[in-house]
Amino acid sequence: MPQQADRACTAYREITAPMAIIFINYRTGDESFAAVTLDDALSARFGAANVFRDSRSIPPGTDFEPVLWRNLARSSVLVVVIGPRWLTGTGNSNRLLEPGDFVRQEIAFALRIGLDIVPVLVGGTAMPAAADLPTEIQPLVTRQYRRVHARTAEADVRTLVDDLARTYGGEPPMSESQPPAGTVVLIDPDGRAGPPAALVERLLAQASISTGVVHHDGARLRVTCPGERDAIALITGLVPALDRELSSVPDAGPLRISMAHGDPATAMADARRLIGDSVLDSVLAATAAARLVLIVTDELHHLVIRPGHRLIDKSAYARVDLPGAAAAWVHVPGFAHPRGLPPQRPAPAPHNSVGRVTGDVAQVGDVAGDFVMGDKVAGSKINYGGGGAA
Repeated sequence: MPQQADRACTAYREITAPMAIIFINYRTGDESFAAVTLDDALSARFGAANVFRDSRSIPPGTDFEPVLWRNLARSSVLVVVIGPRWLTGTGNSNRLLEPGDFVRQEIAFALRIGLDIVPVLVGGTAMPAAADLPTEIQPLVTRQYRRVHARTAEADVRTLVDDLARTYGGEPPMSESQPPAGTVVLIDPDGRAGPPAALVERLLAQASISTGVVHHDGARLRVTCPGERDAIALITGLVPALDRELSSVPDAGPLRISMAHGDPATAMADARRLIGDSVLDSVLAATAAARLVLIVTDELHHLVIRPGHRLIDKSAYARVDLPGAAAAWVHVPGFAHPRGLPPQRPAPAPHNSVGRVTGDVAQVGDVAGDFVMGDKVAGSKINYGGGGAA
């Protein structure tokens, strides 16, 4: 950290806007899901521009150090995420003893300029001993900490965000405003022994889903992922991985899996409604070899499946009309089309039909927005999957 930044930082902070800036300090490889979850929740309350997490806030190709120190200098509080590998990261030695370690440098700089610092301990991680820290950051161990457990992450994060909002301002508590959208997955073993939570957590990690939190929901397992970033990975990573695991378990019964996207309460209600629908009984009865059946809401289908993805066969999802509810979509891995579905009424025609298609650019009408799940949308053109200019 250039020493001249220390001399200018106090004046810099005095002339910046009064809205709190929250800087998230964390170590890559040490429970990164906690940093991502905190980022999503804090951004929903304070605004993404007022929450700094390096991998989200620094554009690719940017000289990151000036951006890092400039944002830390104008911050109001440093949130330090401390998990079981905080000292060592993915190695074996104490990284904090290295003068060039950025976790150390950020904490040291925050202490020098007088920032408030809130340690966040993940799971059962203990506050590090002062003897394990370099002298310049040893005051960290006397700061009042908060704790986030994987199984109660939603409530723990909400409490932390509410605490920070009371101190530093921000929008009303999440319970009084629109909570951030996310994806809810329910895994129902249908009265049999289902996959253990540890297995699902391992499969989430293999699918690079860092924000997924696994809960017990009675006999079911529930996975919650804030935001939209992991919705595709749940479809393309978690579901096929569960299907493969079941193929190696003798006499494993088929799983029912439902997925819904939206605010937490709505997504939970939709997922529970779908997983109990009798249409899944019909599909499983007609597909004896099925290891699992997946049903997703129309909103999630529109968000993830309909735009197209190289690992998703859109034609393998069948639309079903549920009484008194919006349509849903059913998929059975390994089958070109779900069997046993009741007759469906024709899907409504889209508001705007697709016209002339040239290469990978389709001419459509009245399309709004810039990007839809990786497909660039501009004016009256959609460029599917990053082909020619849209």
